[in-house]
Amino acid sequence: MISILNVCAYLFLFHKSSKKEIQQHTYDDVSDMLARFVINSKGKKIGESIAVHDDLLIVKEKECFLGIPLKHVSFEGKKLLAKGLIDTKMAKKLGDSWKKSTYKEIEYPVEEE
Repeated sequence: MISILNVCAYLFLFHKSSKKEIQQHTYDDVSDMLARFVINSKGKKIGESIAVHDDLLIVKEKECFLGIPLKHVSFEGKKLLAKGLIDTKMAKKLGDSWKKSTYKEIEYPVEEE
């Protein structure tokens, strides 16, 4: 079993991916894409990247999740740029699909008095 510490040490010591490789759509290591603000082509903040699922970047936007195809995402400094026009309805549909397939609500035991 691989521990989280081993994975972190591996990523720290052997991480060779560059932004150029990611822009060329070789998403071998997507950890560079997580926890970054995502902006649209006008520079307006859409949300924050929280996951990569299949060929989608999952972005948390206020109350919902958006699924943006990776082929439309590139680095813009420390932020991610969602290139072109974003079909918001489709992005929300893809984000909802991701949430339903991965989201597990935590149930706390009821405390008796």
